[in-house]
Amino acid sequence: MLHYLINCSAIWLMSLFCFDVFLRRSILHSYNRIYLIGTLLAGMFIPLFSFVQKANFSQQTKEVYGLEKTFAIKSNIVSAAQINSSQSINWEIWVWAIYLLGVLFTFSLLLADIIKTFRLYWHGSKTTIEGLWLVETKQNHSPFSFFGFIFMCNSKTYSDEQLTMILAHEKRHNTLWHGLDLLLMQLCKIAFWFQPLIYLYLQRLRMVHEYQADKAVAKPLAEYGNFLLEQNTFTPTPQMAHSFFYSPLKNRILMLTRKSSTWSKSKSLLIIPVVGIAIMCFSKDAFSDNKQAIDGNKVTYKGNTFELYAPPGDTVYIENPMTGKMEMKVMKIEPAPIKMNNIQLLTADDVEEIPVLKGTPDNRLMAGASGQNRALLEKLEDGEYRISVRQLVVGKEGEILYFKWDGIENTKWENGKYLPTNPQNIKEEFDTRFERFVEKLEFHPAIKEGKPIVCSMYDLEPFTVVVKNHQVSFKK
Repeated sequence: MLHYLINCSAIWLMSLFCFDVFLRRSILHSYNRIYLIGTLLAGMFIPLFSFVQKANFSQQTKEVYGLEKTFAIKSNIVSAAQINSSQSINWEIWVWAIYLLGVLFTFSLLLADIIKTFRLYWHGSKTTIEGLWLVETKQNHSPFSFFGFIFMCNSKTYSDEQLTMILAHEKRHNTLWHGLDLLLMQLCKIAFWFQPLIYLYLQRLRMVHEYQADKAVAKPLAEYGNFLLEQNTFTPTPQMAHSFFYSPLKNRILMLTRKSSTWSKSKSLLIIPVVGIAIMCFSKDAFSDNKQAIDGNKVTYKGNTFELYAPPGDTVYIENPMTGKMEMKVMKIEPAPIKMNNIQLLTADDVEEIPVLKGTPDNRLMAGASGQNRALLEKLEDGEYRISVRQLVVGKEGEILYFKWDGIENTKWENGKYLPTNPQNIKEEFDTRFERFVEKLEFHPAIKEGKPIVCSMYDLEPFTVVVKNHQVSFKK
């Protein structure tokens, strides 16, 4: 969610900046209207799409976990879950509660405005003029239109010429369906009530609407401008309506004096590819913060902070190959995530259905080592290499929120350590590609009490890559 808000905010901010710099003073009002609505919708939907190919499989099976890893991770998580579990605060519930209160408050303001408009309609006197309903309310407010209805205090307070100007202006709002734009903006305000850029969009779109409607008034500029200035003393109109005297009036009068130029048209054309390319940079894959930032026992990854915990090492007896005697060794257990954003993570033992890879075949992760990645593996030195993805945390939508991946590892042991994977540049390129592949794996999410939840699970089954004479094969 955080990445979505960052990306859509970036698109809106960039789009509004380009509008203010290149288009705001342009008289190509229809283009500006399309631009504002288009970039608003782009900011809402582009961050939801991923332009990186998803990992595809053909058959679904259950996950089988290595016995060693299962016991290590399970011991880790179960031990940690007992530490201060009663003190964990479900911040997610509080955040959603505050958000829904904001939605309810914003919706109530809109609903109050709509009710007020219907009251004006119900108590006003109604007549039809040029296919539009004219509602005279006998109340002090500026003339405004609400879809096909024009509301004003009293038509007799205006001269015939002034009434003609008002009707022409408001009729233009109706024929261009400006009311639908305002309806869209009000829905966006409800959903994004906390986002100040939405209010800037609404302000600029209203001004474009007024510029378009002002063009429909076939009166001398001086006469029309004076009329606007003389009447700018009324009370505010409803949010869903178009006020005839919408401010700032100075901008509206100045816009009536502007003329189109080749340069202004050129700016409109140049802005399309610039904004298009920039918008694509803020898709679901952009600014995802895919690098893990480590701070003590906490890891920040994709906007989430994970708290890791490892219980004390376990003692085991291992035969010394040099002496043949059994020696006691302390085996360290790898730290695993126990909390995400200060919320205790549930494990595979706590849920009714564990996360399962979508359409996973028997070879599991081997699909990620095929194709172009296989060509990279063929360039490695002869030997056996291990690929292991561990400590997965799967989100409510089946996306991977966290995993541990150390890269492809040489399994040959010499002088108390594993040999490096060579050539290093091939290893680095493969590691980067395979990590992207893993990030795009999709799961059926864990289920608890009939609802999808975030769940910490065990490892995906590892496999071994065998390279011999630049030929690659796989084994479990």
